[in-house]
Amino acid sequence: MKEMQIKEAFAKTAFISSFRAIKKSFIHIVFLDFLYYTIFLFVGSFYVFRVLPWLFDAIEGAKILKQTAFASTAEFLAEGTAIQLQWSSFKIYTVSIFIILLLNYVFFKYFIWQKILEKKVPFKKEIKNLGLFALLNTVIALLAVLILVACYYLFVLEVFNIFFFFVVPLLTLYTITLTHPLFVESLSFQKTAQRFFVVGIKNIYRWIIPFIIITAGAYLVMQIVPILLFVPDAIYFVWYVLCFAAYFSWSKLYVKEVIGKIESKINHLS
Repeated sequence: MKEMQIKEAFAKTAFISSFRAIKKSFIHIVFLDFLYYTIFLFVGSFYVFRVLPWLFDAIEGAKILKQTAFASTAEFLAEGTAIQLQWSSFKIYTVSIFIILLLNYVFFKYFIWQKILEKKVPFKKEIKNLGLFALLNTVIALLAVLILVACYYLFVLEVFNIFFFFVVPLLTLYTITLTHPLFVESLSFQKTAQRFFVVGIKNIYRWIIPFIIITAGAYLVMQIVPILLFVPDAIYFVWYVLCFAAYFSWSKLYVKEVIGKIESKINHLS
């Protein structure tokens, strides 16, 4: 009897519900996630391997410029102009890539959650909603920065490092994970804040097991992905991104189900 009750209780968990929530539209969600990560990796790699070296070259060139005795003023000006061009190119590309990555993040994250929540919004309102979604993420980022600045002035370096590398990144990730679906569903900052306080703060203990499961699952995917290391790089890249896109698409379904279960329990108790 107890065994049956345990099985029934397990069948009703958000973890099992997340697999039941997988529909044909899940393929579209994975595809959107795949595009998001592909653009992020390509643009990010271009920045790290092509643009960032310009900064180091400009810094190194400036050092050499100070230490070198040039034969003429024209030679000095030519070298200085080359360094200035590198620095200008670095700034222009940095701003451009930041804008591309921001648009990539806002666009895909918004529409992925819209697809998961089966939310239909008139096309004319989508630009406004994307702007509000961008504002939501900007506010979260600014709050994270403010916390770090406060910690820098309030605590010793060792404590600040803990906040910088561990506490603030985890809190930011936790906040983003919950506020994204809450905002896309309500399209209201007030309702998002209210629901986040109830679901994410007052019931934070209910998220311990889900996040352990998600973390363990991500680790498992990391162990599975290398089995195709022997294939050509292009095929392995597609396999690598596709695996993580599929996994994180499922994890979003899981988060959605956990939110639903918590709110159902709250409503039942009240």
